[in-house]
Amino acid sequence: MDISAAFTPVSTRPLKILHPGTDEPTGLVLNLRPLTDRKVKKVKHDIQNKRLASRKFKVTSEQLENQTLEIHIACVESWEWNGDSNWGGKKLDFTEENVREVLSNPIVSDQVDSDLGDIAGFLEN
Repeated sequence: MDISAAFTPVSTRPLKILHPGTDEPTGLVLNLRPLTDRKVKKVKHDIQNKRLASRKFKVTSEQLENQTLEIHIACVESWEWNGDSNWGGKKLDFTEENVREVLSNPIVSDQVDSDLGDIAGFLEN
């Protein structure tokens, strides 16, 4: 078995956003990059470098939440609005601002966070 191949994540995988009350798919599908993706690692490094450069190692919970949001935004490669799914009456274009708006919702961000934590799901079987 080539272990290096077994440990190489796929480039993206879909996450169907579920309704919190029914666990039914909402029609919104996020295509996520793994946390090990080059673009995501750059965002993580930028955040860490800013913290190290500030010489203040105190971080507020709001800062941590914002940093997590930035990492999650970097993980979203694209999205699909299926069926009659929409956000505020619109099928939003895929822009960083729109991704930020959708991921700022705690129900969506919790699902993204949970999915990104499932490393095995990003590996080929």
